[in-house]
Order: sequence, then structure tokens, then C-alpha cells
Amino acid sequence: MNATFDLPYDGELEFNVTTKSTDQTGPGAIFSLSRKNFMRTAATLSFQLKGSYEWQTNSTADGNSSKLNSYELGTSFSLEYPRLVLPWMSKKMMRSRFPQHTSFKLYASQLNRARFFKMLSFGGTVSYDFQPSRVWKHTVTPSDWHLIVCSYYTFDTIVDKNRSLKISLGNQFIPAMSYTFTYDNAPLKKRNNLWWETSFTSAGNLTSLVYAAFGKGFKETDKKLLNSPYAQFLKMTSEVRCLFKVGEKQHIATRLMGGILYAYGNQTVAPYSEQFYIGGANSIRAFTVRSIGPGSIVLKINSMVIWMRPEM
Repeated sequence: MNATFDLPYDGELEFNVTTKSTDQTGPGAIFSLSRKNFMRTAATLSFQLKGSYEWQTNSTADGNSSKLNSYELGTSFSLEYPRLVLPWMSKKMMRSRFPQHTSFKLYASQLNRARFFKMLSFGGTVSYDFQPSRVWKHTVTPSDWHLIVCSYYTFDTIVDKNRSLKISLGNQFIPAMSYTFTYDNAPLKKRNNLWWETSFTSAGNLTSLVYAAFGKGFKETDKKLLNSPYAQFLKMTSEVRCLFKVGEKQHIATRLMGGILYAYGNQTVAPYSEQFYIGGANSIRAFTVRSIGPGSIVLKINSMVIWMRPEM
């Protein structure tokens, strides 16, 4: 083991320029600052500030020559410990041969899509990661809450015809908790590798129990928290990746993924951010990200019509 001195502060400044096929171009920047060994606890206190701006060139909208300018701003604070931070655990119980982490995070962001919508979001998480062995990893998130406030949206004709879209884009409070387990046999150095991850998420159920304790029944709807209706749903996602070695430098990679989302109780439509979608470089490359779902889309292939419903 070689020990080296390190600086107590770590800062990063990143710039980027984005160009899209929709004629949108603009710069972005991310500034990060970290304080290592915070209060001599081996913890890392981090602060991040990010922003981006895009303007649309060589095009007009609805006969208007003004450009479609959009921007995004966000900030976050996080505190990470290289161990499990629980009040009932002693130092002896926290000892482990494998990595352990505890993370506390607060964030806020604002997204403005000119002439479409403006959305504010606030949130915070408490998460625990631990490994009982080399191949198994568990992540428990007892507190994961998000407050989404949509200031306005301009596509009223579409929203009025789709009640589900209207509810999912409305103001919502999402109090959730989740559990994730991951299996990865790569450390065993086998010929064929298997990676499997499954997550379970529950939102709004503990909040409903608190409301029930104060006299509001489970069947009542439109109950609010922080002046916004809170979401209530159950969600399960699973993904399996198999890597088969067929030669000295050749592998066949496969992936299977799926999920189930059931909204009920206080809100019968799940938040837009929790709904399933496909498209993009890691999915169906012929479509841009989120271009297929939530909802349904009609594909016509050789005079044959196929209805796809990625949302469940």
C-alpha cells in the first residue's frame, strides 16, 4: 500500500458546445468543487453548478422570425461517506472487505424550452451502497423525493386531448423509496460474463399511511403535499447483460431489459419522468431519445400497421 498526500480541495471546470440536427446550437458549462476529508471524517462534500443555452438557427416557428432559445440551470450539494452511516451500527458492524458508501444529496434545476414548457424541479436523496461479496451489490434508498413544478406549457390542444399527458406534466410531489440489487460475475474472471440488475420503487405509500393516520382514507384522491398532488405508484425494472467470448478478441454482447409501472391511489397516472420510453443511441437508433413513448405510436411497414405501447 502506497500512501500519498492529496490536496483538500478539488475543482473542475468543463465547457462544451452542442449542435443538434434540429438546428439548435449552444454552449454549456459545469463547475464542480469538492472538499475532501470533510470535518476529518473521510467524507467528501461536493458542490456543482451547471448551465446550458441553445438557440435555433436557420429556421422559424409558425411564421415568426424569432429564434427558439432554450436554457437549463441547475445546482446540487452532496455529502458522501466511504462507509455506512447509521445510528444503530457500531464501528465493528460497519467493517467490511468490500466497498460501502453513504450518500446525501440536494439539488434544484430549471429547464426552459422556449414556446413549449418551463419546468422547475427540486429534490433530495439518501442512499446506501454495500457489497456482501465480490459479485453482489445492494443499494437501498430510503428517501428519494422530487418536487416538480411546471410553470407553463403551450401545447394545450395536445394536452387537452390526452388527459394522461396533462396529469403527468402537472405539478407533482414524488416521495419514493427504492431497492436495487446487482449481480456481476466479472471479478470471477469467467469465460462468459453475466450482469443482472433489478430495481423496486415505491412512491406515495408511506405518505398515504401518514395521511390515513390523520383521518384521510386510502381511497381519497387529490391529496396534496407541499401544495402539489403527490404521486403514488409501484415500479419494477430489470436488465440482464450477457457477454459471450467467441474468440481471443471477439465477444457477442446481448441485453434484455423490461419494466412494469402501476400507478394508483392518489394519482392514477405516473409522473412523466418515471414513465418508460425508447429511442436513442442505447435503444432504437432510428428514433431520437424519448421519441417513442410514453403513449403509443403507429409504425407503417410495407402496408402493415404495428401499434406499439411502450408505457405499461
